[in-house]
Amino acid sequence: MKLLMLALFSMSSLVFAGGKGHFHPKRVAKCSGSCNAEQIKAATHAGISELIKWNKMEGKWDKANVDSVEKKTFKKPTKSLTAWVVTVSKNNEKTYVFFTEEGKVFRSNNTGTLK
Repeated sequence: MKLLMLALFSMSSLVFAGGKGHFHPKRVAKCSGSCNAEQIKAATHAGISELIKWNKMEGKWDKANVDSVEKKTFKKPTKSLTAWVVTVSKNNEKTYVFFTEEGKVFRSNNTGTLK
């Protein structure tokens, strides 16, 4: 009985951990410490591929054009976050890919802002 309970507990912890669908930001830029705009631009396609792989971005953005790379600070009343925001376009559509200052890709959206 103890063995069965242990097996069930082990399996349930895998389910709650998210399994394959659990995304963590991944460092894709090759830089030491804080990245610069060129390093983020060079890593954009790897970042897009990573987001597509985890179903966090549509596959149509593969091989999109990098239009701009800009460092922005997003502020809330109790905290702020500085991130690289990369504007990409394809077929007259635009979307935005977000990187930490250390080069980890962590999000995409079509607004260019973080909430």
